[in-house]
Amino acid sequence: MKLDADWLGEHVADGRLPLWIRVSLASWYRLDAKGFASFGAFGLDGLTASNWTSGEGELQVDLDTGELLPPSKLTRAVRTAVTNGWIGPGSSVHRAFVPHSVVSVGNVRNAPWRRVHRPFLEAQLSNPSVPGWVRVSLASWAYMSPRGYAPFGAGELSDLTGVSNVRRALAEAIAAGWVGDGSTPTRVNGMPSGIWVGQAT
Repeated sequence: MKLDADWLGEHVADGRLPLWIRVSLASWYRLDAKGFASFGAFGLDGLTASNWTSGEGELQVDLDTGELLPPSKLTRAVRTAVTNGWIGPGSSVHRAFVPHSVVSVGNVRNAPWRRVHRPFLEAQLSNPSVPGWVRVSLASWAYMSPRGYAPFGAGELSDLTGVSNVRRALAEAIAAGWVGDGSTPTRVNGMPSGIWVGQAT
């Protein structure tokens, strides 16, 4: 599974996601070939859609209230991301480590990509800290076929993710741009442009 780095940059600002997942996406976005993401002297940069990808923002803005986040909230988000395995031990608001078993840097036709590995995706499917619509998305990413869709048997997606209302979760995932339009519980359609290129490894 490969993600376009620009897609990651755009979704860092998605207020539907818990802060710890947004911190993880920010880390994946800034990831270098050695597995590190640096955020500069002021800590994690930008979670606002207007300035995140340019690197000019501050990851200190609460998207719900528009107020600055206390540093302790960011620190907790980093710890939660580490606990859930999305970034590695030793990460901080200034520098994150991302194990190569989770995400690694790749290039496809000179475009920056991040390869998300199947064992990580599969491990997240039963993680209750991950919202249901994200777990359904990750399942489709893990099992995407070369034909651009992920096939599932009747009830299989619910069994894999523990999500009881898969249709609702898919509707949320479509609205968030994590899976393709027209997805159903037995066939999750190909990702929007910039998300899916090949199968998870």
